[in-house]
Amino acid sequence: MKALTILWVLCFAIFFSGANSTKITFNVGKQAYYRKPEFGYLNFLFHPNSTLEVDDTRQFHAQNYKQCLLACASNLTCLSINFGKKPIFFYQGKAQYLCEMLPTDKYNSSSKFQSPNSDFNHYSIRSECSKSPCLHNFTCIPNYDNDTYECLCPRPPYEDVDECTTGQHDCSGNANCTNTIGSFNCTCKDGYVGNGRNCTEITIALESDMLRDYGNYSYHAALKTFMDEVPEDVVNTRWTRCWSGKNDGFDVTRTFHPQCDGKGATVTLVRKNQYIWGGYTDVPWSSPSTNTFYNSTKSFIFTLFNIRGFNPQKFNIIKTNIAVYHHHHNYGPAFGGLKDLKIHTHASTMKYNINKPYAYAIPPGCAYNQYCNFFTGIEDLYTIDDIEVFYKNTM
Repeated sequence: MKALTILWVLCFAIFFSGANSTKITFNVGKQAYYRKPEFGYLNFLFHPNSTLEVDDTRQFHAQNYKQCLLACASNLTCLSINFGKKPIFFYQGKAQYLCEMLPTDKYNSSSKFQSPNSDFNHYSIRSECSKSPCLHNFTCIPNYDNDTYECLCPRPPYEDVDECTTGQHDCSGNANCTNTIGSFNCTCKDGYVGNGRNCTEITIALESDMLRDYGNYSYHAALKTFMDEVPEDVVNTRWTRCWSGKNDGFDVTRTFHPQCDGKGATVTLVRKNQYIWGGYTDVPWSSPSTNTFYNSTKSFIFTLFNIRGFNPQKFNIIKTNIAVYHHHHNYGPAFGGLKDLKIHTHASTMKYNINKPYAYAIPPGCAYNQYCNFFTGIEDLYTIDDIEVFYKNTM
C-alpha cells in the first residue's frame, strides 16, 4: 500500500463524556486516541480536496467543519467525514455547508477515496495506518477501540467475467447492463423506472413543455412516484394542460381561472431558471370574490430541481385540520393559504410569488413561516419564468 502524504494534521481534539456534556479543546500537542461509549478523544487528519465516495452516508447542514467533526465524534458509528467547500444555501445570512458522516474510512474503503476533488475536504480519524506500517502490499485496517491495526493479505488476482457480454445477468429487457469488477449493475432505460431487474414504463400521461425543455425522463419518473400515493389519480388517467403561462400569458383572471376552474384534481408545475417545483391538489380551483379556504388530506407540494440540483422531494400536508387552500380571482395556484406556494397574477413580472413553509412539511434548511430558498434559490418574493397546470382526464 502506498504511503499517503498527510499535508497537515488537524490539531483538533474532541472530548465527549456521557450523553449530556461535550467539551471541545484546541491544542497543538498530539493527544492519545481512545474511544469508548463512555468517553474518548478523537484526533482528525485533514485531507484537502479529497472525498470518500460511499453510498451509506448521513447528511446534514453545518455552518463550519467543526460542527461536522463534533457530530462525528458524538456518533460511535462515524469513522470519517466529507465536508463541502461551497455553501449550498444561506439561512438567516449564514452560509450552510454539506456535512457527510461516513460509517467507514479511507483504509477500509481505500478504492473509494477520491483525490483530488475540489468540492470537498475529507477528515479521517488519526490511525497508525497513516504511517503505512504494513509490508508486501498488505492492507492496513485500523482498530479504533484500542489504537491498533491489522494487516490483511492482498487478494489474489483473478480474471473478471463480463456478465453483460456473456448474458449471465438478470437485468430487465428494458434496462442497460453495466459490467463491474466481480459483478454488474442494472439501470432502467429512459422512459422506465425500477430497480433494473424490474423496469416499468412511465405511464403518467402528462405532456409538459417545461419538462421536455428543462427536464428528462427522470423528472417524469419522480413525478409518477409522488403520484403513486394517490393511485386513483394515476391509473387510466391522462393529464390535460389547461394553462401555460408561456403560451397563454400570466393574467390569471383571463387565463388560469377561466381555463382551469372546476376541472377537478390538478398538477401544477412552476419554473424559475432551472428550478422546477409545484403541487398537486384534489380540490378543484375556483375564483370567488372573497377569500375561501379548503381542507385536503391528499394534496402535497414537491420539487424536482432545487438548490441541491436534481433532487426530487415531496412535502406532504401537515395541517389537515385547518384551511390549506386559498382560492381568489387575483391569485393563481395557492397552496397552504398564501404561504407554502402562492402564484400571483402577472407572476412573470410582479414579485408577489412566495414560498414559506406553513401547512406542509418543512424543506431542508428552511424554517416555519419564514422565506424559504430551497425551491428557487431565492429567500424572498420572486418572479417566475413559466407555469403549467394540468387537470385529470380519465382515458
